[in-house]
Amino acid sequence: MHIRQLEYFIAVAETLNFTKASQRFFISQTAVTQQIKALEKEMNVMLFLRNKRHVELTPAGKAFLTDAKEVVRHITIAIAKSTSVSTGFIGTLKIGIVKDYMDVDLVDYIKLFYKEYPNIAFTFVRNNVGYLYDSLLKGNLDIVFNVKFNLEKYSQIQYRTLKKAPLLVILPPSHPLAHKISLTRSDLKEEAFILIGTEENNFGEKDSILKGFLESGYLPNNRQYVEDVETILIMVASNMGIALVPSYALPLQNFAGRIISVPILGDEERVEIVSAWDKSNNNPSLTKFLANL
Repeated sequence: MHIRQLEYFIAVAETLNFTKASQRFFISQTAVTQQIKALEKEMNVMLFLRNKRHVELTPAGKAFLTDAKEVVRHITIAIAKSTSVSTGFIGTLKIGIVKDYMDVDLVDYIKLFYKEYPNIAFTFVRNNVGYLYDSLLKGNLDIVFNVKFNLEKYSQIQYRTLKKAPLLVILPPSHPLAHKISLTRSDLKEEAFILIGTEENNFGEKDSILKGFLESGYLPNNRQYVEDVETILIMVASNMGIALVPSYALPLQNFAGRIISVPILGDEERVEIVSAWDKSNNNPSLTKFLANL
């Protein structure tokens, strides 16, 4: 049994005329008749009652017609989807974006891409650095927009730098350093720090955060870790400590008058944001997405 036989059967069932059915496919009536007989033989059932003047469906034929139409419909859809997915015009794209990161250029790019490929289904995941990279390596995400941490260790991950966001020192307005125009890490030796960090993972998130302090000759004695910038801002505004936060992550309008941000000096005091993907990922939607990123 093949799809063409089903299409012939449906045509005859709808027209109750072998000649009209054959005309739909631009083939001879004999060819249609032969295919219907072959289908009946394979199924071991009579689908039509027919003589020279009359054609009608048997009860078995009527029952089979509904299912045959569904089978043909599903096969047609499956073929269309497979063809489209292979060219990237229909498919899926799973995007991970690190918590607290928001970039209007990225939003504009996704907007334009979606306009060009409206049949690609997007999934967005917001999570911490390590979770996103782990999900990328496991094939659960196609591409991530994330902080760069130790990616050189992973040959299968390819990445592009999108921007380098300067770090800012976040303090409560009453803090003695809040009036400074700029600060260095050396100015912050005695401070209690609230840092972004999650459970340790292969990407060394906490180690990378502390590296800057070690390069300045010390580690903060008083430090605690939280999972997102919103929590940091609440704690700083409550005089529980100070923090280093990338500039892109500050919704300052929600904390006006409750926190102060001061630039920290040093070319290395920047957070690198990258787009990263697995080089072995052959998702055609990803290829399309990367083309102009």
